[in-house]
Amino acid sequence: MRKQMNDTQYNIPFATEERQRIVDQFNRDGYYFLGQVLTYHEVSTLKSVIERKYNDPRMHEKEGDHIRGISLMRMYEYDHAFRDLIVHEPFASLAEDILGQDCHMMSQNSLRYPPGQAGGWHIDDRLHFPLPDNVPCHDPRIPLPCFVINVLVPLIDVETLEDGPTQVVPSSHYSGRKPP
Repeated sequence: MRKQMNDTQYNIPFATEERQRIVDQFNRDGYYFLGQVLTYHEVSTLKSVIERKYNDPRMHEKEGDHIRGISLMRMYEYDHAFRDLIVHEPFASLAEDILGQDCHMMSQNSLRYPPGQAGGWHIDDRLHFPLPDNVPCHDPRIPLPCFVINVLVPLIDVETLEDGPTQVVPSSHYSGRKPP
């Protein structure tokens, strides 16, 4: 259940020490769970925008750069509420801490899977550091460079697998292989 918090507690960068702790854990595990960072109003607005976009007749055309019924692309072009997420804290400062000050956003999609359907195991970018079969994994004592991050912002409570299809495998970024 989403906690009700004061709007002044949102959209502010974490302290430097907290950001470093998050980046260290991200580098070690390959992900970090931030918890709730959007206000109830922001979540409500984003859900409304998504609903409006999914109901747009153009989303039902055979041509287009959307994956019919599941993924809407470049949401920042559709509504300011999504555009504003690009610089929303703590997303922006953490992205810069992980990727560098000159990072930029490549895509912003809205995904909506029907119950019981998922996209399958995958990586969200190409495999940058593949390993030969005779090498079991990268040395986890040596942080791998990170070129791309995926910021997943669920707009519903995701407390069980039935609530959403997204799972992560801690430290799988050291495997040097695509998922089976």
